[in-house]
Amino acid sequence: MLQLAKECRNILAFTHVSTAYVNSNLPDMSKVEEKVYDLPGNQDPEEVIKNIIKMGPQKVQEQELAIIGKYPNTYTFSKAFAERAVKKLRGNLPVTILRPSIIVCCYDDPFMGWIDSPAASGGIVMGVSSGILKIVHSKGTNTMDLIPCDLVCSQILV
Repeated sequence: MLQLAKECRNILAFTHVSTAYVNSNLPDMSKVEEKVYDLPGNQDPEEVIKNIIKMGPQKVQEQELAIIGKYPNTYTFSKAFAERAVKKLRGNLPVTILRPSIIVCCYDDPFMGWIDSPAASGGIVMGVSSGILKIVHSKGTNTMDLIPCDLVCSQILV
């Protein structure tokens, strides 16, 4: 997408959608700044990805925990790599990185409650709203870090 954006003569901005959890590899209670952190040891994201591809699916699966290191899952790991690739390859392109938290059904547009997938948080929301899921175990002090899809889309357009 960056290559395509660089070919657009009148482009004003490039927006990359990441996640609020992109720096979840940092120690608990760390101050997380609004920046793209370098990889441990200043590794090149393209080189790391090339090495992963060379490993093949079986070896990657066997080595998954070693590959992702302190990231809690492959989702946050891959989002972190994508941010680093954008940082490295953007050139002079004006880039914005958005980091929404957990995206859930729409607040208003196209209509309240609209959701297109039962995957991830969508399944929980659909289960609760339909009455199938009656209990969600959590601590009373936990905060659900959710944001409606239409609000995320509006911010992308802004």
